[in-house]
Amino acid sequence: MSSLKLLYKLTRLEQCFIAAISTWLITLLNDGNSWFTNENIFPALCLFFSCLGANLFHYGMKWRMYQEKYWNPIIIRRPHLLKILGLSSFVVAGIIATIWINSTICFIFLGLFFLVIFFYPIILDRRWPWKNLSIAFCCLSPVVVGYTAANPGKNLLAWSIACVVFFVYLASEIIKDIDDQPVDQGRRITMVMAIGEYRAIRIAFNLILVAMGVIINILIHSSLATISSIFYLLGIISLAYYGSKLITSPKTMVPRYQLLDISILCLMLAVFTAQIPL
Repeated sequence: MSSLKLLYKLTRLEQCFIAAISTWLITLLNDGNSWFTNENIFPALCLFFSCLGANLFHYGMKWRMYQEKYWNPIIIRRPHLLKILGLSSFVVAGIIATIWINSTICFIFLGLFFLVIFFYPIILDRRWPWKNLSIAFCCLSPVVVGYTAANPGKNLLAWSIACVVFFVYLASEIIKDIDDQPVDQGRRITMVMAIGEYRAIRIAFNLILVAMGVIINILIHSSLATISSIFYLLGIISLAYYGSKLITSPKTMVPRYQLLDISILCLMLAVFTAQIPL
């Protein structure tokens, strides 16, 4: 694997940019008329460096596990350097939050996020449900940080979006554990190990149904522009497609759990298009 490709895998830059852009989009729910202000930009930058730090620190702590993924191995030769870079990225995010984010609620959540990320590879990932709940909680950070960074309380749509994000990524983590069973043996106790693959798939499917129900509720109770409504519908369709295929063809769909990200992309596009005057 080339150095650039390895760097891309370790940093997961696409996730960092998605987290930053999602945070910026959620800030628009509080004030759609101000697209580029300190209240929009610095929370997004904070999430970018937080996500970058989380990825680097995780790979630095779990380098042996990723080397043993025979179907997609990642060879890490300097794990201690990744830990240092990850913690340094957290420090940068902390400086940004301290100087430019004035919301106490947002600052407290960021502190909890850092603690979860730090302790996840040390102890939280060893047993379900803490493993799955920790990741789902961290995936909420763009929504919660974006909403509470400035003028929280004006738009409750963010909490509905937070519910969708939480349930989708909780389902995704359960499905991912099914795919990772060979490398998880002896390292952690996941849901699929505890209750079996059949029940784990059913639980993930039900979580997807709950997420679909929340999006449907948004459509029913919100006055939305036509384009925005289309993206919400696409999010529902993508969840329905993956959920139905997961039940009927689990061996095909379990390795493709990242398809659930499409629903979150549709959700963010719905938020964005709702801010554009038609």
